[in-house]
Amino acid sequence: LPPSGPDDAGHSAYKPRNTRRILCLSPQYAPSFGTFQYSFKLLDVQAFMPPQGLLLITAYLPREWEVRFIDENIRPTTKEDFEWAEAVFVSGMHIQRQQMNDICRRAHAFDLAVAIGGPSVSACPDYYPSFDYLHVGELGDATNELIARLARDPSRPEQQVVLNTKDRLPMTEFPIPAYELAEVKKYFLGSIQYSSGCPYQCEFCDIPGLYGRNPRLKSPQQIIAELDKLRECGVEWIELPGEGASFANGRGVELYKAYQDRLKVLNATDFGDLLLECIRLFRQNPDVLRQYQQRFKFILVDEYQDTNVAQYLWLRLLAQGHKDICCVGDDDQSIYGWRGA
Repeated sequence: LPPSGPDDAGHSAYKPRNTRRILCLSPQYAPSFGTFQYSFKLLDVQAFMPPQGLLLITAYLPREWEVRFIDENIRPTTKEDFEWAEAVFVSGMHIQRQQMNDICRRAHAFDLAVAIGGPSVSACPDYYPSFDYLHVGELGDATNELIARLARDPSRPEQQVVLNTKDRLPMTEFPIPAYELAEVKKYFLGSIQYSSGCPYQCEFCDIPGLYGRNPRLKSPQQIIAELDKLRECGVEWIELPGEGASFANGRGVELYKAYQDRLKVLNATDFGDLLLECIRLFRQNPDVLRQYQQRFKFILVDEYQDTNVAQYLWLRLLAQGHKDICCVGDDDQSIYGWRGA
């Protein structure tokens, strides 16, 4: 079995002998009141928020593996995507049950092994008899076992394999979800998972049964790092879910607002907001954008391998004037992948 914890960058510490191509698919939501589909056109977005769990698993996979993430609320998975992949990962909730089973059917048409994890299969494994691997529970030893099995052989097993998490990875060791792989500007907002588990037992909620009644928390440093990464990916609206109310003794949102207000008083900005404010300036002031587009006829970008999503969006706006841009980069010299490059 692979080592139990992640490496320094949050990836699985398992060092596979073979590279793999993993296709991570987030299924469509059935229309419902809680997902606001009918308001998306008003906001020029296509989905509510990035799927936390699947992006977490995506970030945890061995760094040597190639990963492609698709949210089918934004675009459908193509024949070329399935032909590229060696295995498929799916995660979702009960409301996505029909769509997850449909993904499994489509992947099997290409003879791909399909693994499913997340809250729905963890609560009701019998809902998913066609999947090759059932990942029941949170990130932990079952995840490492799934990685090891696919590293040895990515083909479909003869019968369904059920992997149950017995040793959960501490939340303080969770990697930052791979927001850079998601088309974040097409979501209404970003979100951050601060805790897992809940001490209450509401009759309509299965969180205590799935994740325990003793809440486990991320560190403040992790929350700050995730906020930074979301902003570097261009997200302007970020939600800290209800269970995050305990962050900083219940004052997390208040402290973050005070921090932003203080920056304005000082006429200062941090690096993440420096990029976002430039994008916001261009988008909200077409005359300012035209002025800068006319000023620069040719644009040359060096060290492009370390460009994050927000920098890319800013460059794209700037270059639309003359459409004459040259980017120079070397993947082997990339050092800012941990910040979303």
